[in-house]
Amino acid sequence: ALGVKPVFVDTLWPGIIPALNLGRFDIIYGGMSVTEGRKKQVDFANPFMTVGQTVLLNAKHEGSVKSYKDLNDSKFVVVSKPGTTGEEAVKRLIPQATYETADTEIGGAMRVLQGTADAFVYDFPFNAVFNAMNPSDQLIFLSKPFTKEPIAWAIRKNDPDFMKFLNGFLARLKADGRFDKIYQKWFLSSEWYRFAR
Repeated sequence: ALGVKPVFVDTLWPGIIPALNLGRFDIIYGGMSVTEGRKKQVDFANPFMTVGQTVLLNAKHEGSVKSYKDLNDSKFVVVSKPGTTGEEAVKRLIPQATYETADTEIGGAMRVLQGTADAFVYDFPFNAVFNAMNPSDQLIFLSKPFTKEPIAWAIRKNDPDFMKFLNGFLARLKADGRFDKIYQKWFLSSEWYRFAR
């Protein structure tokens, strides 16, 4: 363990890096993709996993949409969360789609489930969990990631002692097997889903 008591600070995603740099908190600890643009604003610890963008699709498109590439048409409303690599992927890889934003991941996924959007593009872990927790004949999960993104903890620039501590902590987690157990529990097993409701 890190040996500190966490204090979680609820922050909207578009303002998370400015809030870190203003000192509202010390670390962005969950799910931030390492990008060149973000590297200019924060320092990243060593990546702890690699994820990619996937698609939650409204079932009315079953058979006609088999890949994210099939969504590259203005007739499709594709949703993601602003300021995320999901948004970047939509704008870069399916620019002809009609892009709309959702303030939250749940909000974006629910639009697809309810039929007010055709697809939601977001990180594999979220889409996999949402799909598992919302079994429905209204939703199709295109689970093969179409991007590759390292995920890491982010801290303010120029704090080499904190960075050394974080990288050492991650190395110990991986060396003693704790990381693999955590990964198995949250990403490979569905056992915890039944307790989340």
